[in-house]
Amino acid sequence: MSAFSIYIPSVYPNITEEMISHTFNRMDVGCVQHVELVSQNKKSNKAYVYFNSLYNSELAMSICDDLSCNRTAKLS
Repeated sequence: MSAFSIYIPSVYPNITEEMISHTFNRMDVGCVQHVELVSQNKKSNKAYVYFNSLYNSELAMSICDDLSCNRTAKLS
């Protein structure tokens, strides 16, 4: 599957780029190229996650389907 990016509107300020990248890999979603964290305020950041590729997993396909239909995708 080709590379794409996602936007996460709110992440806690103690969450790092490495933690986000590791989570997407561990949950079998995809290989993250890089993450950009942008400070919103003292209580949250927003994140832009850029993938090299997505894995061929049920969760990755579900996220793609949700996003392509303009639905919210959530990791739990």
